[in-house]
Amino acid sequence: MKVVFLAQGAFSSIGGIQRFNTRLIQSLSQISCDDVECEVEVMIRSDSTRDLPNNMPGVVMESFSGAAAGFAWRSLLSAVRAQRIILGHINFLPLAVLFRLLNPRASVYMIAHGIEVWGGAEFRAYRWWEPLALRKCVDHILSVSEFTAKKIVDHTGYKAEKIINFPNVIDVDVSDVPVDAAVRSSATILTVTRLSGSERKKNVNIVISAIAELKKIGIVATLHVVGDGELLGELKALAADLAVDTQVVFHGKVSDDQLNLLYRSASIFVLPSEKEGFGIVYLEAWKNGLPVIAAKATAIPEVVDDGVDGLVIYPVEPAVLCRALAKLIDDPVLARKMVENGRRKISDKFNHPAFVRRLKAALKVL
Repeated sequence: MKVVFLAQGAFSSIGGIQRFNTRLIQSLSQISCDDVECEVEVMIRSDSTRDLPNNMPGVVMESFSGAAAGFAWRSLLSAVRAQRIILGHINFLPLAVLFRLLNPRASVYMIAHGIEVWGGAEFRAYRWWEPLALRKCVDHILSVSEFTAKKIVDHTGYKAEKIINFPNVIDVDVSDVPVDAAVRSSATILTVTRLSGSERKKNVNIVISAIAELKKIGIVATLHVVGDGELLGELKALAADLAVDTQVVFHGKVSDDQLNLLYRSASIFVLPSEKEGFGIVYLEAWKNGLPVIAAKATAIPEVVDDGVDGLVIYPVEPAVLCRALAKLIDDPVLARKMVENGRRKISDKFNHPAFVRRLKAALKVL
């Protein structure tokens, strides 16, 4: 069986989709090594040759440094002999139409990450032809969440039974026990997210306002904000207006080592986002020993169970978030229990072996 995977990017930059693609390629390499009859080719549109790793046995990779025409041509040539074709993004849907014409026996899959397939004016509206192309040319959709799957069905009429739940995962060594958050500074809060203009629904402004609310009830907390983008200036201004600018530290973009240090020094992870396609940031927090506070929105309730492995707030307002923060600050035993439950959930559901098993099962669906 020949599998062809088309990716927008994987190794050249760090982001949720890029990390997902990297893991998918690693998993395909593992599957290929386990099954000598499985041949894998990967086409990566944005990466350059120097970005490609040398440790992917069983996988032939090509990169195109953003050259769309070359990427499309090589993808078509490779797909002609393929039995399984995986589209890493809906932007590659035009190729699915050609694949159906050139290789009608191939099974075509598409990965759905989140907002790119949610539809509507607030996110990315479907082009007039895309719903029909999905229904006619894509055999299965691998959706990172049930919420995203429902959005696809609602906006395109795609059959729900053809969508496979395919959540993201992280790597965690259960024997590597992080420093207990209870012995850290109990009011050190961390949030990690992009701060581009399109990320207002991440609600970092609500977190800053909650810090001010905590101050009113006598809790002086420190908030560390990791991320860069157009919103940074107005968020700094908000902190100053609320007189908590000495309590809010903006780190901008940081290295992995710096981020690990911030995780180790924090006691609570907060991101009351209302636009998460999955919510891998909460898995990262559990991995690093932090209890989490999230919003009751989009796919987040599929990841965080309120009162079990985190606190899920609604509505997303400063006063509501303030109460949740105070609850974890005042009850380190509860915070510790939530971390234990979160790490157990990673071990049970959101780990690399589970990802590989789901991928193997998906590729044999048809």
